[in-house]
Amino acid sequence: MADDVRIAPLLDSPVVQREGINKSIIGVPPTQEKWRKNRASTYGVTQLQRLEDGTEYEIINGVRVTHYN
Repeated sequence: MADDVRIAPLLDSPVVQREGINKSIIGVPPTQEKWRKNRASTYGVTQLQRLEDGTEYEIINGVRVTHYN
């Protein structure tokens, strides 16, 4: 089942390398199930942190999630 899949960036991807995306997961990547449940349960509850460019972010299971509101 897909819930057992670990969510991790494909760092060897040419597109990821071209865009300059580096590893943004702190610690062990979460499984799809853990990510889905925690993402849904934190929606609208966590305090977002604002960056200089106006975007906001939160950390969920060690993954930085950017909000472009």
